[in-house]
Amino acid sequence: MGWGGIAQQGNEDSTMSTRKGKLNSVEHMYDDRPKSFTKEKVKDIRMAVDNAWGDNDLSRGFATEELAAQAFSDAINPISIDNSVEIGANIGYEALSDSYYLSNPVTSYLPDAIRYTEYALEPALGARTAYVHTHGSVSKGAESFSGHNYKGGDIGFSKLNKINAYMASPSRRLYKFNFSAFTRAQSSDSRDFVSEVGK
Repeated sequence: MGWGGIAQQGNEDSTMSTRKGKLNSVEHMYDDRPKSFTKEKVKDIRMAVDNAWGDNDLSRGFATEELAAQAFSDAINPISIDNSVEIGANIGYEALSDSYYLSNPVTSYLPDAIRYTEYALEPALGARTAYVHTHGSVSKGAESFSGHNYKGGDIGFSKLNKINAYMASPSRRLYKFNFSAFTRAQSSDSRDFVSEVGK
């Protein structure tokens, strides 16, 4: 799940959005989208995310990284589940305001992956400390992070970028991979550093 199926290919035609909460441009993705997705379906997903972003004021600063991830999960995960697509965002810490901020949301309009390059299109305010994403498709492995035993996947993306990872599951739970603790412990088993947020 998650970044396990992500192709690490470029998206040179992508453009950054100009306002918070706006999903990245998908004009170049229409040929890549799942065959069941029409242009109208993609537009509906974008509108739902844009509306949820504004309704939940996801552009505001959050006191903690976990609160930012939880707010994203609460607002965006239902859209992800309803449409069976993964949606994510970067989380950054901005020292001047002592707050955490979500980047604009990103997606590849796929049920079980977001291309790594999508995250580069939407930098977070301040220093990136984490990323959050959904597993909207109900399938084997959807309730856990991918990439524990190989270089790719959710955990691989976290290790590659040296940031924490959050995953909102189809059962509406939010999980965290604590990269910082994993690194301090010099552990080889990343599963030891996954916990459910709020538990």
